[in-house]
Amino acid sequence: MKKIVILQFFTIIFLLAITQNAHALVITFDDLQMNSPGDPSDEPFGFFDTYTYGGFIFTSEKYDGSPGQLSFPYQDNPNGYYYGSASLLNRHDGGITRLSTVSGDMFTLEAMDLHRHFQLETYTALVDFYAYDETDTQVGNQSYLLEDGEWHNIVFGEDFQDIAYVRWEQSPYYHQFDNVTVSLMQSDEGSGPETSTPEPASLFFFGTGLIGFALSRRRS
Repeated sequence: MKKIVILQFFTIIFLLAITQNAHALVITFDDLQMNSPGDPSDEPFGFFDTYTYGGFIFTSEKYDGSPGQLSFPYQDNPNGYYYGSASLLNRHDGGITRLSTVSGDMFTLEAMDLHRHFQLETYTALVDFYAYDETDTQVGNQSYLLEDGEWHNIVFGEDFQDIAYVRWEQSPYYHQFDNVTVSLMQSDEGSGPETSTPEPASLFFFGTGLIGFALSRRRS
């Protein structure tokens, strides 16, 4: 009887571990994976003012602060600007891209893939990221220099946790971004799929549950 009670206790711990997770969303832009609807020489890119997915929204500003546009390369882009998967870019020199939640909830920016847009050997793309809280106060900054023609996975620090929005600027040249990983501490009501990312406390409970289960099996 005692062994059964111990097993039930660690089973409860295990269940808590797999349910107490932050909800992470990877925005892959897979819905933009398409060929040009017309002649790709005339229409190598698609354009729009905003992109919304899973409760998150991307917008664009020109260098002078006026509204801008986002674009994405079609798969049959004749200039070779499609790099293996659908991605977004800001279509303006010195353009600023902004990411926030549609609802205005705080979120965490965890990671993002970056790729320089042009493939000239002397071409480098500097990307400056700025995180802001709900009072429009800057709380974080990270910069990355893209010097080759590969995708780079960028992981953001703790200054990009629990923020209201993030803005990033391309200077002086263009870059593409993909696989944007964001998370909320509550379930997002958007349309995008979600995956659970365990938090450290959850991992502790998970490990404790497994150890207890193994000990109970050994004693029996």
